[in-house]
Amino acid sequence: MAEITTRSLKNDRTVLRDVVPIDTPFLLGIFVGDICNFKCKYCIQSADDSVNEKKQLVKSFLDWDTFVTIVDSAKKFPQKIKTVLLTSIGEPLLQPNIVRMIQYMKDVDLADAYEIVTNASVLTPELSRGLIDAGLTRLCISLQGLTAEKYKEVCGVKIDYANFYNNIQYFYEYSRGKCRVHIKTVDLALDEGEESKFYEMYGSICDTIYLDKVSPVFKGVDYTGMIADNEKYTQEKYKACEGVACSSLFYTLYTLADGRIVPCCDHPQPMIYGNIADMSLVAAWNSEVRKRFLIQHLKHKRCDNEICAQCSAPLDREFESDRLDGAEELILNRMERGEYH
Repeated sequence: MAEITTRSLKNDRTVLRDVVPIDTPFLLGIFVGDICNFKCKYCIQSADDSVNEKKQLVKSFLDWDTFVTIVDSAKKFPQKIKTVLLTSIGEPLLQPNIVRMIQYMKDVDLADAYEIVTNASVLTPELSRGLIDAGLTRLCISLQGLTAEKYKEVCGVKIDYANFYNNIQYFYEYSRGKCRVHIKTVDLALDEGEESKFYEMYGSICDTIYLDKVSPVFKGVDYTGMIADNEKYTQEKYKACEGVACSSLFYTLYTLADGRIVPCCDHPQPMIYGNIADMSLVAAWNSEVRKRFLIQHLKHKRCDNEICAQCSAPLDREFESDRLDGAEELILNRMERGEYH
């Protein structure tokens, strides 16, 4: 039976306040194109095309030359990156170069781990073998239900559920000793009483498994009736978190499919550091723009940024080791002295 745990790795986490600022991001996220074959009701992909937030998606695939530029630039960090995450606000496995991307990063030894977050709907035995043989170290699958009918309700798409399940099972069996599998779903995707069925169906074909709750990630989506923890996302709760520094900004760096370099996976982005076409990742990481952005958080002025003020991430902080609360002045002093771990 799989271990019940979130996608974020909880074991052996670095106590962030003890090391930041750092000279190399722990995680590099590469958006491969915001193109999706689903329209999940809690995702911005389901919104009307007139919604401004949806208009800002990069509706094209990351091209190969830009990808190579990103990877080669990332190799110039002083330390080896811990994890590269191939992701998007869409379906990464639709990216035609996805296997080639994994292989290229593996060949140049870019990171310790290579991960993909996927809905797994286009997974096939051939694609599974390609990803695993290329060097993928973890596949994170987001389920949207336990039946074809539920997928139609949540995603607006009809799938062959038996084939879908068999393809995940094949990936798991072929991945043994090479690649780990994480499977999660959300409360909205399960009917009443289906929690145990979810664990029974999928607990034997993955390494880790989790039932998550829908949170109001996209401001362009009407979450009425979809949020179980309504009391968690009240204006009072947002107000209480005004002084919270978002810890992920201190150890993650992302690139969008059009080459823009950004701090996190939020959409729309709270800050643009530059573009890989004319700025290296190292330069973006050490830029004055990024430094001012981090200082804004450390000085409890996060909400001066309109996007950060609306972000639910500070209300969903998962690990005590990631919290910077109480260490802000210490970190600011390190930054002023140029002390980078």
